[in-house]
Amino acid sequence: RGHRYCLTLQNCSPDHRYRQLLGQLTLLNKFNCVYCGYGNGSISYAREIISRTEQYWCPIKHAHDTPAASDRYNKFLEYGDTENYRERREGYREDLRSDEKIRE
Repeated sequence: RGHRYCLTLQNCSPDHRYRQLLGQLTLLNKFNCVYCGYGNGSISYAREIISRTEQYWCPIKHAHDTPAASDRYNKFLEYGDTENYRERREGYREDLRSDEKIRE
C-alpha cells in the first residue's frame, strides 16, 4: 500500500513502476531501475511527511527563498505575518485533516 501512496505523490502511472521489465535491459540495469524506483519513492514519501509536519506545526515561509519547496509551502503565511496567526494555523491543520479524510 505504501508504494501506491508514493506513486500517487509522484503523479506516476503504474507503467513507470515496471521499467525493470524492459527486455533490452541487462540484469544490472534492471537492478538499478528497481533501486532508483525504491530510492525515489522513499524520498518522495519522506518529503511528503516533512511538508505535512511543517504545515501542521509551523506554516510560515522562511525569511529567504527556499529552493525546491513543497507545493504546500506556497500557501504558508508570509514571514513576519503574525496577524491572527493562531487562528490561521488552525485552518492549516483543518486542511490536513480534510486531506486525510479524502484519501481514506
